[in-house]
Amino acid sequence: MRAFIYKYFKHSHERTELINKNIFFSLVLKGGSVLIALLLVPLTIHYINPVQYGIWLTIGTIVYWFNVMDIGLGNGLKNEIAYSLAVKDESRIKSYVSTTYAVLFIISLLIFGLFYLISSLFNWNTILNVPDKIGYDVRQILLIVIGFFCIEFVLQLVNAVLSATQQVFKTSVILFVGQLIGLVTIYILTLTVPGSLRILVFALAGAPIVSLLIASIYLYSKDLRKFAPSFKHIDFRSSKKLLNIGGTFFFLQVGAMVMIHSNNFIISRVLGPESVTVYNIAFRLFSVLSMLFAIIIMPYWSAFTDAYAKKDFDWIKANIKKIRTIWLMLVLLGLLIFIYSARLYKLWINNSVQVPTALSLCMFIYMAVYMWHTLHVYFLNGIGKIRLQLLVLMCGIAIGIPAILYFGKLYGLIGVVAANSALFAVMGLIYTIQFKKIISGTATKLWDR
Repeated sequence: MRAFIYKYFKHSHERTELINKNIFFSLVLKGGSVLIALLLVPLTIHYINPVQYGIWLTIGTIVYWFNVMDIGLGNGLKNEIAYSLAVKDESRIKSYVSTTYAVLFIISLLIFGLFYLISSLFNWNTILNVPDKIGYDVRQILLIVIGFFCIEFVLQLVNAVLSATQQVFKTSVILFVGQLIGLVTIYILTLTVPGSLRILVFALAGAPIVSLLIASIYLYSKDLRKFAPSFKHIDFRSSKKLLNIGGTFFFLQVGAMVMIHSNNFIISRVLGPESVTVYNIAFRLFSVLSMLFAIIIMPYWSAFTDAYAKKDFDWIKANIKKIRTIWLMLVLLGLLIFIYSARLYKLWINNSVQVPTALSLCMFIYMAVYMWHTLHVYFLNGIGKIRLQLLVLMCGIAIGIPAILYFGKLYGLIGVVAANSALFAVMGLIYTIQFKKIISGTATKLWDR
């Protein structure tokens, strides 16, 4: 075992060694996070009920959309730090970090203030198709969640700094601790407090904030001390450079949110909140695949930035090939999950929610094409070639949302998932072609942007 671990970590290339260490430790930590996420579902449904749980998931989706309001600064900061480290010019990093925190703080105040004023103009119970038996105004829940989100919105920037400095596994530590706090809190609530969606929101939305706050204080006083934000290093002029690439990332994030996270809202409107619960049970089971893939590919973002800045194309080609092999292995794992999905649902949620076999099959296919798409997106994002990606995504939204609505009304949840799978398959094919052109030096015009 000692020899295996030594061989795994010791590699001829320092960049690959860092990636392997990040993947190894992230897998261990993410395993715990996945287990907690799986345990939270039946525990949460037991604490409230499937209808209220569907409302919580839909609200969570709406709030998740607000993540795009960082106008791409998180990803822009990540690329700038990684590039500065690659070319050994660290003089502006502290200013970039400090300024980004300041801008995000201002944006978070604007988000909460605007939402507080605008939200009163809408009947959220009607918008979310909330049954009349739910005897309270959902807007109150939304305001609580938005408030917590605005705090997390600023604190989570530490994850971008960790990713840029190729310490991705530490973001998994932060996530794990936050989820563990949430799990313990919900368990205690089931024993002591009657089911309440308001209390659930405080527990689940507040847990990650506690984890991020502790991590930020510790990391910026230790490992990330030389990049720690400070008032005297805030320079709003430096935000212009971050916004050059961040602006495009912003529109990409908007598009990604609409493409991926609008499903809960569409399902709630077309089929009702209870169908959101059914969809998410299947999604969470098969999302184990995308979680594993995300752990593996996450360290590659900044590594691709570093390799492309140093024109190390052989390393890029070798590692893309390695990631594709891992993708194939995860697809085979997904096939096994589908074959035993009925037993897994019974073991997991004890048949409290019925998931059709056809939905499980569609979800397996969806995860397979989504991971292939993600593989090439991470490469393109890392090297900053994102203009074509933006154009493809906008076209996907224009065609995809009506298609999802149409097939959702026609075939229910199966139609929603199948339409998503077709869209990501087409986009994944286009990004694969772009990768081949860039790495072979034949990319021109839009293919090189």
